[in-house]
This record gives sequence, C-alpha cells and structure tokens, in this order.
Amino acid sequence: MVKSKAELEKVVILFDPLIHHWLHHYQIASYDCDYQDHLQEMRIELLELYQRFEGDPLNNQDDRYQFVAYAGKGLRWFLLNRLRKSKYTVTPTDPFAFNHLLEAGPNTSQEEAVFLLKETAKQYLTGREWKVFNLLLSGRWLNHEICQLTQVSERTLRYDKERIGHKLRNLLKDIGNNFILLLPFFMI
Repeated sequence: MVKSKAELEKVVILFDPLIHHWLHHYQIASYDCDYQDHLQEMRIELLELYQRFEGDPLNNQDDRYQFVAYAGKGLRWFLLNRLRKSKYTVTPTDPFAFNHLLEAGPNTSQEEAVFLLKETAKQYLTGREWKVFNLLLSGRWLNHEICQLTQVSERTLRYDKERIGHKLRNLLKDIGNNFILLLPFFMI
C-alpha cells in the first residue's frame, strides 16, 4: 500500500522519538561518528515498517499502540544488525608494526610508542571508545572528569574501559611489558 509523501513525513515526525530511544538505549550518542548514518538508516527502516503495517497509526489510537510495539521491535533488530555488521573484529595486529618499535629497545621515545599505539588502536575502537582511550592514555584526567567530558555515567565508563581492554588485548600482548605508559589506561 503506497502512502503519500505528507503521510510519510508525518510518520517520521511522530515516531522519531522511537528511533532516538533505541539509539540512546544502545549508547550511540550524537557525537559518535556513525550517529547520522544510523539515524538516517533507521528513519528509512521506520518508513518501510510503516508501509508493511496493516493499520492506520496516524488516525487510530489502538493501531498507534500496536505500531509503536511493532516498529520498536523492528527498529531494535535493525539497529542490532547494523551494529553487528559494523563491529571491528579483534585480531592480532600486524607484527611488523611493533617489531620495529620493540627492536629499537630503550632508545625508542615514549612519544613514538604512544603515537604508534594510538594509530593502531584507532582501527579497533568506535568513536566514543576512541575518545575515552585518548583521555585515559593521556593520564591527566580523573574518572569523573572523563564522565563529564564524554557525557556518560561512571558505570558506562567502566564498561567502556572493559570493552577497550578486550578489543586491544591482542594489541597490548604485542607490546609486552616494555611500556610503562599504559599504566594510566588500566587504572580503574
């Protein structure tokens, strides 16, 4: 059943909070690099769900309740599938990147090590994780300050630290115990 353009615009305006609910539920903030992509794709999915729905949620209150449940479930699974596809796989990093650094031994500068670590870690982390990782690696910020800067709770920050550590586990194995600079990162 083909709907008019005005009707589709009204659906997007009326049910846009449902999209933002699921983005917030899965901790995708407006400053994340993929936020606009997720938002746009979810709006398109909302319109497709509306096209498939067998009722009139714009004019009938009972159909509106059913559509919110139907669209909520559909948008949730759509977003989960997008997140699963976009996740980076955690694999051991290229050994040549760190072998050069490890062979250089004690003459290697700490700045070079931090730069190489950041460049390699950037491949594995999402936008918010990358921001948290940089703040932790600098060693100048307390947990509550990082929470304020990233607009997350301390519980979420602990969860982010665990995820970052899990994603970078193989990367940090390659570095070994040579770099004391990673200590601020692992302090909870």
